[in-house]
Amino acid sequence: RIGKLGLERAVKLSELSPEKAIPETDILPFPVVELSHTEARRVLEGVPLPIPALGHAVFQGLDLLGYADHHTTPP
Repeated sequence: RIGKLGLERAVKLSELSPEKAIPETDILPFPVVELSHTEARRVLEGVPLPIPALGHAVFQGLDLLGYADHHTTPP
């Protein structure tokens, strides 16, 4: 989860959907943004996202780093 102060919670994609027939990215209610390894490391260190985070799932490779819901206020 990405909040005002950066990444608050990170989860693996496999933790999102117990139904393996459903691609995890299809169950997310907002657009997906993929980050480079460098961008992902910066986000995990608390640096603000290089994109407007509101309403986006954020990935590095196949791992979900966090997400911003529609109630999140961008920094």
